[in-house]
Amino acid sequence: MKHLFDLADRLSTELGHLYGLSNQMSVIPYLQTISLNDVTARFLKSKGLSPERAATLFQKTGDAIDIGVYISESLAETLLQDPPDRNLTSDNLDAFWAFAEELSHFHLITDRLTQDQPFSRLQLEWQSEIDKLVLAAALLHRQVGDHHYTPLKILLHEDCEIQSSHGETYRDATHLSKLFWQKMESQFPGENPLRKPETMALLRRFRAGSFEKALQWICA
Repeated sequence: MKHLFDLADRLSTELGHLYGLSNQMSVIPYLQTISLNDVTARFLKSKGLSPERAATLFQKTGDAIDIGVYISESLAETLLQDPPDRNLTSDNLDAFWAFAEELSHFHLITDRLTQDQPFSRLQLEWQSEIDKLVLAAALLHRQVGDHHYTPLKILLHEDCEIQSSHGETYRDATHLSKLFWQKMESQFPGENPLRKPETMALLRRFRAGSFEKALQWICA
């Protein structure tokens, strides 16, 4: 599990830096691997989640938050044998994105619940689509000096297989993510929007504020 903890810690730190999160909860105590044959996997499946890859389950009772991030043994093994934080390639990108998606879910859920702010399934999925691209691009920039923004965007929006049982919501979130990047590209023609401070400033505002206002901007 140490490799998962280390990767989760690095990606969580990156998210905290990107969004200016100073008091985010650590995911480590809530992260565990599961076998597809155990009770937890069957329970997740009964809730419409996908234990074959990864899933996040949560419940708030009063001031207490019960949450778990569950990673399948096969996904954990891929991340161990071909660590994306050492060398992110087309071979481990899908596994990286599956893991990053659950970290995005965890941090948005805990941030919103601790601040008594509402959130929707669509917001969770949209934020994770944004975070998957941003995290992969940041990792590649450190490793090879290039964000590879356009190839990542194409893979994420056009070539990724729909894994979530919330298929329609997932597709809507992917479509909204695509619209967001198209709008940013139109504001900075011929430039990589990830290099523009205005992009992250906007994403910070959307993540911290009303998702309805974000939707209005994206769809305008």
